[in-house]
Amino acid sequence: MRAYLVQSGVEPKIIATKGYGQSDPLENGASAQARAKNRRVEIGIVDSVLRMEGEVPPTRPASHN
Repeated sequence: MRAYLVQSGVEPKIIATKGYGQSDPLENGASAQARAKNRRVEIGIVDSVLRMEGEVPPTRPASHN
């Protein structure tokens, strides 16, 4: 997934990856079904601005303290 994002133009330095299959399984066990369910990709987007080609991103409203 990381390679795909980088090839698609996402800056590599803003991508972090971590595997959770063994440390945080969705289903316990060693069956083929459990292993298949634990093979997954989860994506979290944190504090980012996404820009779509040909579109202008919205501006953030000014914060008032």
